Amino acid sequence: TSVTLLNLKNASHEILLSDFAGSYSNLVWQNNGKSLAFNSRVDNQDYASLHYYILQTNKLYTIDSDRLQFPNESFISDDPNFKLRISDDGERVFFNYKIKNSSEPQPESPVEIWNGNDQFVYSDENILGGFYKSPKVASWNPFSGIVVPLTTPELPKIMLSGNQKYAL
Repeated sequence: TSVTLLNLKNASHEILLSDFAGSYSNLVWQNNGKSLAFNSRVDNQDYASLHYYILQTNKLYTIDSDRLQFPNESFISDDPNFKLRISDDGERVFFNYKIKNSSEPQPESPVEIWNGNDQFVYSDENILGGFYKSPKVASWNPFSGIVVPLTTPELPKIMLSGNQKYAL
């Protein structure tokens, strides 16, 4: 398998990655079409790698799960329900990661206890599989190699500002 960039204007092509014994997923273009990002994963493994390619410089950046320095043995996820995103300035790639063997606190009885002060509705948490198990969002700067987790099991939701430099 390979990832090949095909230029339809002049019928040229460039192979970005090839001879990979796995699969590629979540290909996404930057809004202005100057770069792209995608995941690759070796078959039968949970963790994925993240790739970022800049068309102007023909440079491919890659980060593997073992380079994440997050707590609890986190790994890059290629979950198709959570898409990759490239900032408009091309400086950051927003991706999903999971915490290995994350376990949600289990209730001691089958009784549902609802609290008006809870951040999330109990039924939503059951449908989504629990916020402890769902993928979290992180930001990767391919030029500096800095990776920053943006969400946690306690605060799993995120909203980026218009220029993607700030997050709530």
